[in-house]
Amino acid sequence: MGSRRGGQNVNKTEHYGKWFLTRVKKAVGDYRMIEPGDRVAAGVSGGKDSTALLYILAYLRDYSHLRFELEAVMLDLGWGEVDFEPHREFCRRLGVPLHIHVRPVAGIIRDKEGMNPCKLCGKLRAGILNQAALSLGANRVALGHHLDDVIETYLLNLIFTGQMKTFRPSTYLTNTGLTLIRPLVYLPERVLSGLTAGKGFPVIENPCPYNGRTKRDEMKAVVTELASRYPKFRERFLSGLQNVDLENLWEQRRPGSVADAEELRTRRSAPEPEASGGARRERGQHGDAQDPRRAAGEPGGSAEGTS
Repeated sequence: MGSRRGGQNVNKTEHYGKWFLTRVKKAVGDYRMIEPGDRVAAGVSGGKDSTALLYILAYLRDYSHLRFELEAVMLDLGWGEVDFEPHREFCRRLGVPLHIHVRPVAGIIRDKEGMNPCKLCGKLRAGILNQAALSLGANRVALGHHLDDVIETYLLNLIFTGQMKTFRPSTYLTNTGLTLIRPLVYLPERVLSGLTAGKGFPVIENPCPYNGRTKRDEMKAVVTELASRYPKFRERFLSGLQNVDLENLWEQRRPGSVADAEELRTRRSAPEPEASGGARRERGQHGDAQDPRRAAGEPGGSAEGTS
């Protein structure tokens, strides 16, 4: 059985009952990633994840009720010679228009000494991809992030920035009107590796000179180790993201947070206890009672020189 739309060569019977498709459909439905009539621009790096994403989206386009338009966008950032012909043929077989944008930003990234090259590259790539999507009239940009990426990003933020956060399955960008969607967030990386190898999808090896020696690669090793010890680790992590017990998390201590404002009001309205034996409470330079934790540089204060 071939495509119902212009040359698509995805065989429906090959996919029927595949659990990974069920998970993708569930993610798309849970977060309303795609609606009928949408135009989706899929960002395709040429790696296994984004190539598998394009294949799965092409299937959903043809065999689901969503009835959306699909375009593929690839970027040539100037890291080296890249052969795009296998992906051109792949897109022809899927019936997906392919648009290749050449933006030689590699030199810019190399010249920015002292900056995180991965962070800078990510920002530049996102900007180029979003502009390409807008030029195509797309309202959704699909990215190939999977469950392992979700966990790795959480660990990166926790360990290196002290924040409990990761990216969302669907994010609306107010500055462009685009919605970023990640249909693969319920799938572990190994499933995409197996699909790509089993189907013989074309894969472009990552030409980035920083590949394999980043903090994310370190977190990937951590996730692999945890999953080897605890086979349900990935599933439990996903469940945890969707079942946050806010009552048993600490109050937020960000400057200007609701908790800070409430505490300040309480302190101002509470009567100051009288000093005993002629002793007076210590005060800061602005006259406010000094928190003894701050004076000692303990957690909860903000003594300089502590971290």
